[in-house]
Amino acid sequence: MGLKTSISYSVSTLESQRDVSIGKPWNTFLPFPVQVVSAIVSTDLITGVQTVNRYRYHDGHYEGSDMEFAGFGSVEVIEKGDDSVPSMITKNHHHLGCNEKEISISLPQKEKFRLKCLRGKLLKTEVCGLDKDGKEILYYTTESKWDTKVLNTSDGREFTVPLLTETRTMHFDKDAEVFRINSIENLEYDKYGNVLLQQQKAFNPHEPSDSKTLNTRIFYAVSSEERFVNKPSRVIQTDESGRVVSLTLRYYDNMPEGLVGTKGLITNQEFLALDDETVRNIYSEDIPDFESLGYHRKDGEEGWWAFGTSYQTEDIEGVYTGRVINSFGDVTEIIFGSNRIYPEKILDAMGNSITASFDLRANKLKTLTDANGCTIEEKYDALGRLLYTVEPGTNAQYPTVKYKYITDSLPVCILIEKRPVNNSPETICHKLFLDGSGNVIEERIIRKDHEYVQRSYVMSSRGLVKEQFLPFIAAGKDYRKPQSVDSIKLVYDALGRPLKITNPDGTVRSMEYSGNTVYIYDEEDNREEGSSLHSGTPQKNVYDATGRICEVSLNLSNRFISTKYTYDIKGDLIGVYRPEGSKTTFVYDLSGNPVAVISDQTGMSVFVNDAMGIVREKRNGKGDKVLFSYDSLGRLKEIRNGKTAEQTAQYTYHDTNNPCQDLSANLNYTLGRAVRVVHQGGEEIYEYDELGRIIKKTISSKYLPSRQLVFDYSYRADGQLSSITYPALSPGSGRRKILYEYDREGRLLAIPGFVSRICYNARGQRTEVHYNNGVRTVYTYDDRNLRLISSVTEDSKGNLIDEFIYQYDFVGNIVKIDSRDEKISTDYSYDDLYRLTGAVTKSGLRWTYEYNDLSDITFKSDIGELLYDSNGNVCKAGNDLFDFNEIGQLISSSMGEFSYDSSGKLISAVRGNERVDMTYDHQGRRIALSYKGPDKTTEILTPDEMIYIEDNIMYILIFDGNLCIARVREDNGATVYLHHNHLGSTSKVTAADGSILQSVYYDPFGAIIENIVAVGAKEVRILFSGNEYDFFTGLLYMSSRYYCPKIARFITPDTIVPDLYNPMAWNRYSYVLNNPLKYTDPTGHFWKEIGDWFKENWKVIAAAVAVVAVVVISVVTFGAGLIGVGALVAVGAGMAIGGVVGGIAASKAGGDILLGVLSGMALGGAAALAGAAIGAGITA
Repeated sequence: MGLKTSISYSVSTLESQRDVSIGKPWNTFLPFPVQVVSAIVSTDLITGVQTVNRYRYHDGHYEGSDMEFAGFGSVEVIEKGDDSVPSMITKNHHHLGCNEKEISISLPQKEKFRLKCLRGKLLKTEVCGLDKDGKEILYYTTESKWDTKVLNTSDGREFTVPLLTETRTMHFDKDAEVFRINSIENLEYDKYGNVLLQQQKAFNPHEPSDSKTLNTRIFYAVSSEERFVNKPSRVIQTDESGRVVSLTLRYYDNMPEGLVGTKGLITNQEFLALDDETVRNIYSEDIPDFESLGYHRKDGEEGWWAFGTSYQTEDIEGVYTGRVINSFGDVTEIIFGSNRIYPEKILDAMGNSITASFDLRANKLKTLTDANGCTIEEKYDALGRLLYTVEPGTNAQYPTVKYKYITDSLPVCILIEKRPVNNSPETICHKLFLDGSGNVIEERIIRKDHEYVQRSYVMSSRGLVKEQFLPFIAAGKDYRKPQSVDSIKLVYDALGRPLKITNPDGTVRSMEYSGNTVYIYDEEDNREEGSSLHSGTPQKNVYDATGRICEVSLNLSNRFISTKYTYDIKGDLIGVYRPEGSKTTFVYDLSGNPVAVISDQTGMSVFVNDAMGIVREKRNGKGDKVLFSYDSLGRLKEIRNGKTAEQTAQYTYHDTNNPCQDLSANLNYTLGRAVRVVHQGGEEIYEYDELGRIIKKTISSKYLPSRQLVFDYSYRADGQLSSITYPALSPGSGRRKILYEYDREGRLLAIPGFVSRICYNARGQRTEVHYNNGVRTVYTYDDRNLRLISSVTEDSKGNLIDEFIYQYDFVGNIVKIDSRDEKISTDYSYDDLYRLTGAVTKSGLRWTYEYNDLSDITFKSDIGELLYDSNGNVCKAGNDLFDFNEIGQLISSSMGEFSYDSSGKLISAVRGNERVDMTYDHQGRRIALSYKGPDKTTEILTPDEMIYIEDNIMYILIFDGNLCIARVREDNGATVYLHHNHLGSTSKVTAADGSILQSVYYDPFGAIIENIVAVGAKEVRILFSGNEYDFFTGLLYMSSRYYCPKIARFITPDTIVPDLYNPMAWNRYSYVLNNPLKYTDPTGHFWKEIGDWFKENWKVIAAAVAVVAVVVISVVTFGAGLIGVGALVAVGAGMAIGGVVGGIAASKAGGDILLGVLSGMALGGAAALAGAAIGAGITA
């Protein structure tokens, strides 16, 4: 691989002499030299990076009476740093197994034996860094206390065992003052040496209120012959007040609690899920039928209990079978091969099966066959390395993915060939270069005339990323360390925490650590004084005694605005306290599933979970209920309105034990998958290919009773869409088929009939888009930060249609847009939180904005002041009055009177004698809008995202993977083309001859300033940020919610907080952090930064941003990688446990990762097929 390791040795005598020379002589006895390792130097022959670990030894001891070398009292490990990370010293202190204070004194035999059993036990660890002057900086220490216990055997023998009684970790700031202490103390042991009572503490010595205590009481099951004595049977956890926070029982060998049979295997689990106090407090007015949800009462115990996963095994005529049974008795069988090592078949509760075969030599999965008989094959070489993957539709001659390992020269190279089209010789080729440690140091794509480096890294001497390079053209086929290539450079402290990140354009991000506080300086904060309005305004994060963020403070004009977070003892977020008294609190059951969320603006939302943690009912503060039911695979079957019992969605699956035989559709490849969904607007029927991709969707709409709308889809082998066939205009008429063409790298090249050519620069950014009407858009980018510099659209004669030239500050805020169109040319200003505060166009328009500490807009110059009620809802904006209901939904304003369904969807708006009604499908997507006015009636149907039907005229929409770029009127074939600004907002619409049909100008928050439509043209309503504009209400439909650009707020609260530790994200009405030039909101839930190439294309250096749902708090991935996560969710959780429904992971309700064993071994497409085969949780 290219890693050379050199080991240097020393002897104990030299170590002793060194300590004597610095005035620290050994007080131990070591009469002979002992050879020791003094250094290990690993040199990467490819990059030249050296990893150096040096060792120093102290207090070596020889126990003369036993004639044994007792080891060294302490050992130091020095990890040598470099210019990006300082050296780190770890000092480990060990017990020598003697009286170290008086080593020469003879001890009684019993005491001597007691001390001897502690020999080698770790007593203390100190972790230090070295500053630039070589001075040690102490970061933390961990101290362990030990005791011994004499155990007696049944035959009268006794032996002594060591017991760890306490571990205490103390964290120090740069002034060597303790700011956090964490301890684990084992308070009681049984006669077998098992811990009976453990206490964990976390506290801040300077803040008494910052303290947490968790007490764990453990009871053990013991077999009659005392063969098993350490099997936990009952585990009770309580907090400092004595409140039970967890109570779990484990049963072994189908024996009662506290007993173990002959095998010692867990066969069932039982846990307290809901205590009676929580039930009274949350559900007192309407207590659910908990027994029907899988819970039960337990004799002699309080609260509602649930069984977790139970296990059975049987061996009949040599066939070894395991059964995994969920809380409702649904069984998944795992059938093992004759060797009893590898599972060969998984049979789910609906009779669907996955079968597998294994390469025994490689110890890896060879084939995986789903319930539909579709097989993925993988082949390995003699070293167990993957050679190729063959997915359905191709063969070993033309595998889907092929791997070649080039090891005859350094660095080792992996050549990966991905086949975009089945049974075609053409492949997309990638190269990976590995350093001597096996880390990927460079990733390339092979183009026709050169190789292009997409990612390249330099590692530090301590294994951290030191430098990441911008993409560049390789000088040749062989690896060479990049020279004179722009890069991101990183500097760390000794613990590996980032201190400074220098971007390719020279801008700098930095972090400063001070005890339990971290200051984060962005590129504007680090700008030189006087050259930035925002310099010196860092964000401050404060951590509590458990190491969780308890406060985030944003710096506005050198004034900190704080949001505080509190957690329960298990780490679940229980409170968010924002400025001006605003708060959101959370209540959980004992399994960590949310049962209530209480906020100022929405009141109390209540959730009813079943015994597996799946949400079965949602209630809001005005009494609405939504009911959910699931099948034995945990797939959603039905959604109902809890008040009216009206069914809003029904799902039908095709399974081996419950086949769907009433459909005329092709049922090939449908086992385990949804084949029909019925919703309020009609129904959809699905057909699939071998890989579980939908190839046909048939829509029957109640608004179109005499016709069906059929979509057909085809895909390339790499999963990209190759064609869409749209529905016929009328029964029996022809259908329009849209093709998508790609270049050799799999990038969209053309959409025949609409886009003739798309060009890219070397870094994969679009540089030109040529439309079929002769119009062309040209993009340019900054070479160092890769931001969009300009977007210029011209017709075939070179006449200007649109022009945007962008200028940015150091953090990517747009501070100026230049254009020859004075209505577009605008200067922008921001406050220290990067909220937009002003905009001035060259044409003379001007806007100013002001905000409160909650990031509510309080002044908008075009309408005036915005006032808020005691719940934080806007009650007046200028002269307009607004009224919200008890759960934060806008019900009255100058735009009209609004009403909502039980799931929170806007279903009607009434203003005078005008009325708009809306209908939604099972995914909550709007499928129908009808307008009735005094002199006009309009009906707009959107049964699919790709079409809409307005007053019986069908329009099809053409997308380029990101945006709608064309609209076709099907009755006459008239095509118009949409042209966008950087936000995806439609700025111009052109005709087939390139002439301008529509020009749209917006204010910064998306309100339409001017909408110029050519005479006779049908206006386009896909406008601001690519969303549909409702000219009746003035609202923008943004998938999950409606946005009012007039007041720059949504009219209903977000159900998701997309960034837990960004205080502005807790404003559930504001639009994209009040920075509408930098972000868009594609779904109504999450903001997305425009053109952030680094975040979209580079591997993440820092930790991923937390995503917290207000409805569902967390998503668990079991700590698996991407392949493993997909497999676990689809096969493991989905088959027996119920998949991830509403974000609640199966593991929280006793889910079993064992069920992922087959697909977890799969590589590449095999894991993907495993998920598709079962269809766990698939609803459409």
